[in-house]
Order: sequence, then C-alpha cells, then structure tokens
Amino acid sequence: MLRNLSCRAVNSLLIELSLGLLILFSPLIYGSVPMLPLSIVESLAFIILLLVVSKLFFESEVCLFKAFILLLVALLFFIIFQIINLPENFLAFISPATISLYKDFRISHMGNSSLSIYPEMSVHLLLQLLACMAVFWGVLNYVDTEQKSKRIIAVIIIAGFFYSIYGIISKIYLPTAAFSTFANRNHFSAYAQMIVPLVIAFALIIRSRIKRVLLVFAAAVMILAIFYSWSRAGRICFVASMIIFFILFRIKKPIGKFGLTFLALSFFLVIFAGIIGLFPLLNRFDTLNSPLKAYGDRLTFITDTLTLIKDFPVFGTGFGTYAEIIQKYKTSAIQVSYVFSHNEPIQLLAEIGIVGFLLSAFFLFSSFIRIFVLWFKRKNDFAVFVTLACFVGLFSVSMHSFFDFVLHVPANSILFFIILGLAFRAASTSVNKSTGDEFCIKLVLPKSLRFIVIGLILVVLVLLESLIFSRCRAQLIFEGESKRAMNGLGVETILIYKKAIKNMDKAISLNPLNSLYQVKRADLIADLSAKDNLKTELGALDGFGSRQDMFLVAERFYKRAIDLNPTKADNHLRLGWLYRVLEESVLAQDEFQKALLLDPQNMAIKRYIDRLSKE
Repeated sequence: MLRNLSCRAVNSLLIELSLGLLILFSPLIYGSVPMLPLSIVESLAFIILLLVVSKLFFESEVCLFKAFILLLVALLFFIIFQIINLPENFLAFISPATISLYKDFRISHMGNSSLSIYPEMSVHLLLQLLACMAVFWGVLNYVDTEQKSKRIIAVIIIAGFFYSIYGIISKIYLPTAAFSTFANRNHFSAYAQMIVPLVIAFALIIRSRIKRVLLVFAAAVMILAIFYSWSRAGRICFVASMIIFFILFRIKKPIGKFGLTFLALSFFLVIFAGIIGLFPLLNRFDTLNSPLKAYGDRLTFITDTLTLIKDFPVFGTGFGTYAEIIQKYKTSAIQVSYVFSHNEPIQLLAEIGIVGFLLSAFFLFSSFIRIFVLWFKRKNDFAVFVTLACFVGLFSVSMHSFFDFVLHVPANSILFFIILGLAFRAASTSVNKSTGDEFCIKLVLPKSLRFIVIGLILVVLVLLESLIFSRCRAQLIFEGESKRAMNGLGVETILIYKKAIKNMDKAISLNPLNSLYQVKRADLIADLSAKDNLKTELGALDGFGSRQDMFLVAERFYKRAIDLNPTKADNHLRLGWLYRVLEESVLAQDEFQKALLLDPQNMAIKRYIDRLSKE
C-alpha cells in the first residue's frame, strides 16, 4: 500500500512538473512557432497524457471527466479523413473543386488523392491539435481539487508576469512589431488576455494581504503590457472582456466587499501610465478613427476567403492549407502573400469546410454554455471567481481571433485548452470542494484490461513521438542546408554540394510529404549543373552523370514537389525555368502560365516571366 501511495505521489509530481514546464516553456521561443520548440511542446503534451492515463488506469475504479470530448474526437477523425487518400471517383463526387485543382496543376496521373490539397500542412496542424487535446484531457482528469488548480494557475500567473515584464523592457529599447518573446504584438496580447482575469480572480480569493497586493501589481503589469504591445484588437477585446467580467462579478457578489482590490489595481495602472505616458500606451489607436482604412486590407482578405469557401464549401481544402491556395483567389494588389486571413473562424471554415467547422464550433459553444450554466450554480468563492476568470479570458481571446491569427500560435492554443480544462473543473466544483459524480463516467476495469489499455496508448504515443522527432530532424536539416554557404574552389565546391544533396535525401526520407525538401534537392542539382566553371570537375567525378542527366534529375524532384503541393506557384515557376534551360519552350510556357493562374497578383512572377521571354 505504501508503495502504491509513493507511486501515485511520484506520478502526480511528474504530471505537475511537466505541466509547469509546458506552461513556462511554450512562449519562450516565438510562442513555439518554429519546429524545434514546437516539437518539444508536442512531446511534453503527449508525456502529460501518458502520465495522467497511467495514474487513472492504475486505480481499481477509473473516473473520466465528461466535457464534450467526443466532439473533439469526431473533429480529429474528420481531419484524418481529409488527409487519407480516397478513390478518384469518390473524391470527385464529394469535392469536385479539389479534383479540378489536381487535374489542372498536378504533373502525374492522380489516382487516389486526398481532400487536403497539401497533406504535409494538415499533418503539421493535426499534431498541434492532438497536443492541445492531450493537455486538455490531462487537465480535465488530473485537476480534481482546488489545490491542484491553484498550483497550475500560479504557474500560469508567474509565466504571464515575467513574459510581460520582459516585453515592456524590450519594447522600450526596441520598438518593433514583435513583443516579448512572441514574433507579433497580437500573439502576446492574446496570451496575456487569457491570464489577467486569473490574476484578478486569485487576488479576490486569497486571504494574505501581501500576496493580494503582489497579485494586483502583477495584474497591472500585464494590463500595461497588453496596451504597450500596441495591439489594437487586443486592447479592444481585453477592455470588452473586463466589462463583461465586472458585470458578471456584480451578479454573483457585492462589489463593496472587494472594492479595495479594484482600487489598488486602478492605483497601479495610474502610476504606470504616469511613468510611461499615455501616448505610448494608446499608440495606433488613432487609426481607428477610420476603421475601414485601418482594417480595409483585412476585409479584402475575408472577402477573398469567402470566394474560396464557395468552391470548397463542405469539406474544405484541408486543415492548415489556407496559405497554399488563397493566392489563387487574391484580389488585392499588395505585394505580400496571404498566409492567414486575420479571421480564424473564416479561415477554419475554408480549411475544414462546413462539416469540420460545425464540429469545432459546436464544441466551443457547448463548452462555453456548459461552463456558464454551471457557474451560476456555484456558491463558494473559488468556484465563482476562477470559473469567471477562465470564462472571460477564453471569451476575450475568442473575440480576438476574429481579427488576428492568435490561436495559430502553439503557446496560445496550448494555454487556451489548459484554461478551458481548468474552467470545466472549477465550474463543476461543488460546495464540498470535490467534483460531483454527475460530471464523471466511472469505469471498473480488470487489472489485465487496464494494462492492455495503457499499453495500447503507450504504443500510439511512442509512434506520435517518433513522428514528431523525425519531422523535427528533417526540418532542422533543411534549415541548416538553406543557410549553408555554397562557396569553394573547383572540386571543393562539388563536394559541398554533394554533402548538401545527401543531407536533403535524409530529410526527404524522414518526411517525404514536405514539398520544400524536394524543391531544395532539385535546386541543389540544378544550381550545380548550371555552373559553367565546373564542367571539367563534374565530368571527372562519379555520381553525377552528364549535365543533361543532372537537369533531368532536378526535373524529377520539381515534379514530385508539384505533385505534393500542386497549388504553390513557386514550384511551377522553378520547373518552368528548368524547361527553359532544357529548351522545352512549350512546357516552360505551360508551367509559367500555371504559376500566374495560382498567384495572379504577384508582380514579381510577372516581371520574371516577362524578363525571360525577352532574353
């Protein structure tokens, strides 16, 4: 029995350490957008899931928390359905526009194909979604007491405070669009918006006056950081959420009892505003005098996205594939490629269609309604304030997602699901501070069956971790070769190219779905074969063949890249250049025409083709 208690204690400690590390680390490197930190975050999320599953299934009676998990599982299977290859006739029946794209822009005969026009990006975002689901389910089924909730929220507050402090200091010395450790001001603002209500809630329920003052100070610093980040949508959504917070607060509790806390918060905010000045805090607000001018470009993004949705209404273009197709529908003459629509619900609708969008929207809507209804029933301060804080923070960032792509940042999406899990737990905490049976599904499993379940989950998670690791290695190889200086003399240059080509072959073997690796491999071969000063050395070395053979190898890899990602204009442009070198003028013009069809507003492509036609 003592051994069991010891194992449970160690397991709980590992869960909380992993959660704490995830919360503290995820914002550290550009919000975990780059592949390496993202891979670490995803791995941590799956480790947390395994630890929670182990804790639950080592008990004789398993109690699983109910929170619309089946809707998320249905969304997960729908995205997998988008990625798997389907028979051509069936695909033509359910998504005629997808088949049309493949026929117009692919090189090889289609055969079985996926609903996702670029499965690599769908897999990339699917892994992020799985990590969010793992953390959400882990929090739901581990945080069953107030003390556990308080410890996790304390880590969230500490992280928010220090990233806010760093953001303010760095902004003073380096006023850029980035803020704190995030690459974009809006990304940080959304992050802080979710945390500030939790800090205020903690300040309201804590008894120690010193700790209350420290928490109020921390809240003021984070509010200052939100305004100092210069995120217009962030400020507006935060202010709106705070108004909702105080209205709902007034419904449940008399304001007078906690008036000193709000006065202290106001005092700190006034002091900070006096130190920094109002102008830096309100910078970029003047653009809202003409909102159509300020957000005109984003309205164009949305209009173009709606046109895209008309062609792919039911099943979408594939999870995460927005940037690969939207240039074809672009009407703005601004010479910047669209990557996000700056309206995440609209972009999600374009990517996963009506079917997937309804699943995700119903999950969030049902969750918010359930949390709100349960909140009205709660009486004790912890359940009331923490649930309200979680609800308001989630609502604020949800509003913000209508103006920016804040939830595409892994640090924000992970925190969103952690807080959503905490909200469910706090809202279902009864007067006796324990979760009632009405919120759980109880399972009594034989010991052998419990070990089988844990074993199966372990196998799945090992496969996922292996996939994450191989994809990360491939991306790091690609990034390394993209930065490599291809300088040398004679044979030395060829050996550098040879090593780079070998490394790209390794990257392709680790992740064969990524078209960028195929393009890079082709670029290396084409670039080397085009060097007139290396004709003699190339002929003397084995493994390359004639220059004509090398160009044909490059052609093969460009074609593979196009088959993997047929709607990327740059891939067709490169193949067109190669055909021009091979004096295949008809094929070259065909590829150039495809590039223009896929990105008709791109003046760089037009100028490039015009220049080649005049030579």
